[in-house]
Amino acid sequence: MKTRGDGRLAAVCLGILCLVLLTAGLVACGNGSRPTIHPPKFLVALDDTSSTDNVNVFSVDPATGVLTAVTGSPFTTGLSNGSGVVVHPKHGNWVFAADWSGNVQALVLGTDGTPAVASTAASGYGDFGWVSSGLAVTADGKYLYTTTDGTDVVPWSINQSTGALTKGTPYTTPLNYTYGVAVSGNFLYVN
Repeated sequence: MKTRGDGRLAAVCLGILCLVLLTAGLVACGNGSRPTIHPPKFLVALDDTSSTDNVNVFSVDPATGVLTAVTGSPFTTGLSNGSGVVVHPKHGNWVFAADWSGNVQALVLGTDGTPAVASTAASGYGDFGWVSSGLAVTADGKYLYTTTDGTDVVPWSINQSTGALTKGTPYTTPLNYTYGVAVSGNFLYVN
């Protein structure tokens, strides 16, 4: 666990993935990034070493940063070996997660941190991806983009009432592999 000098939680990573879900925003980390932190309410982390019970949710003490597993955590949501996770920019309790089997899930966190599955969809790619940066949501919250660990990027429309996902037509890139994706304004960046 990494903490800031003032003792607040800066980032927690399990395996290759990590995510902090905040009450006023989000922070994701990976590959040595140094996020800016606001007082979080929950931390959500996918365990990439487990085929079941791989959605871990912790409450975060806003004064000390101490993590406490919420009742029932870790949760089984149908994902197998988590590969990536991102939070919706406008609905901070909507979490989108993916697994090594190519499944993409929309999860809605309850006020107690318990995730409920809004939708599960198959990307059509068996070896989906393996880094947390492989998922990105547009600033307006209308679209999710996922990498495939192949040449394609898959767009998903996000139902603004429920968070449920609908798969769009994949984009084929000139890259041999797509590992990470980022959205900035009207641009989609893929590496």
